[in-house]
Amino acid sequence: MKKIVVLILTITLLLAGAGIPEPGTQAWAEEAEQRTDYLIRVVDQYGLPVPGAFVNICTDTTCMPSLTDENGEILFDGEPMAYHLQVLKVPEGFSCDPAEESWTETQYSEAVITVAREIGSDAVYVITVEDQNGDPVENVEVNICTATFCETRKSNAEGKIVYIVEPAIYIMKIASVPEGCRFDGNKEYYTEPRSSEMKLQVSREH
Repeated sequence: MKKIVVLILTITLLLAGAGIPEPGTQAWAEEAEQRTDYLIRVVDQYGLPVPGAFVNICTDTTCMPSLTDENGEILFDGEPMAYHLQVLKVPEGFSCDPAEESWTETQYSEAVITVAREIGSDAVYVITVEDQNGDPVENVEVNICTATFCETRKSNAEGKIVYIVEPAIYIMKIASVPEGCRFDGNKEYYTEPRSSEMKLQVSREH
């Protein structure tokens, strides 16, 4: 079995420079039949990446533990087969069931393992950005502010932003949208002072 490679930023840049698609993109998926790379992602219950998680990657005869990078990912280059995956350890603030098991596909695939984030006294704000038809909108930048600071977050492929922070009433304004979308830059949204979900809307141009 070939060497396990932990995907780091420098490798990503090298791959991009060589014209090799980045993991998770459509171009990467289209090359599945020609590749023997396995992308393993560890996320929490909100879909956020978990860096620093140890995952055991096993065949019938051997196991190799590997550490997730800052994006919660491991890029594993091995012979095509179904690999047995098991989380050995998670960083502080997370928990997992050591008995829980999963497997990769027999060829290149993206395997996702979910562990539990321990929230404690923080609040979890789940923000969904949708268009006029209720479809999710990716890459929308949202400013999340209090009276003293602002932080910008971007919606993911599901149109979601998960914001885990001290409970308060936060003011949100859409800062930018992808090409083909419009928004009202004056409209403000307010969170509840506790964990909550809310929707922001933009308009797609037809």
